[in-house]
Amino acid sequence: MTAPLASIVLLTYRQEAFVEEALRSLLKQDWPNFEIIIADDGSPDRTLEVIGKTLASVQTTVPVRVLSSVVNHGLATNWNRAVEAAAGEVIIASAGDDTSDPERVRRSMELFAADPDCQALYFCCRTIDAQGRIMENPWRPLHQIQRRALDAVTLWKGFYFNGATAAYRTSMLRAFGPIDPRCGTEDVSSVVRAQLLGSAVVYPEVLVNWRWHGANLSHGSQAAGVTKALKIKAKLRQARGAHHDGRQLVKDAASAASISTRSSQALATVRRSGNRISVLNRLKFHSLHPRSRWSVLGVLVFRLLACADVSKVEGVICSAKAVARRLSVAR
Repeated sequence: MTAPLASIVLLTYRQEAFVEEALRSLLKQDWPNFEIIIADDGSPDRTLEVIGKTLASVQTTVPVRVLSSVVNHGLATNWNRAVEAAAGEVIIASAGDDTSDPERVRRSMELFAADPDCQALYFCCRTIDAQGRIMENPWRPLHQIQRRALDAVTLWKGFYFNGATAAYRTSMLRAFGPIDPRCGTEDVSSVVRAQLLGSAVVYPEVLVNWRWHGANLSHGSQAAGVTKALKIKAKLRQARGAHHDGRQLVKDAASAASISTRSSQALATVRRSGNRISVLNRLKFHSLHPRSRWSVLGVLVFRLLACADVSKVEGVICSAKAVARRLSVAR
């Protein structure tokens, strides 16, 4: 029997120093039937050139498609077009600066086959620096399998999923359609979509090297040697994207009403979480932005002055303090 097809989606952008290592690690996967879709988001450096030279230098029967772009559209749009192009039953997510162990695809396909309810699965990972030196192994220790569905109060608190290690059922992603191009990531909506149609699972196996460096979209601001200005810029980008991630959850909860068997109470949990994520990150964005942080304070002051009822004033103050605490933790 022919093994099911897996589609490895390699998202690249300005990763000329790392993409050859990332691509070679994917070409060495030991699953007998997979394709690689490389979606480059308009890299202004030599990323595409390095990809071309790498493919020319290796002998492989693995089908590889390169989707290039003249301009940079952002991670969400790049993800959407890669998912649309995928022909496999499962999509393995990968970035142009990370590497995967040879058994990653095989283990993903085996675990999906053994667990029909699982719609998204994740592994543990090591973190490495720009030179490939191990920083943490594993990044977050996990001693047993974690499973999350919509029977919990929160969607992912204490659930150690990492999008750099993710694999998704293609049918699950396509059931909801493309994500908003303004979303900051693909993994927030995907882990919730998995719970809306089944469950998401994290396995303790360490099968991915997750690279942290100054140009990371996710944790670049935490890498060594990053200037304060770049850290603020990265945090603004993350907050803006997370705001739209929250709005996407609200939209997916509405879509799930017709394609999912989840209860109305479970869907309401997703909507509340999405609205909370959206509002908090919008406030975070404006509190960090040098030209709009004072407008946030002004709105709070206006609301205080507009409250004639003492109990309402106290409520606004408590809300403002709660937001301030959350923002300080987020920073």
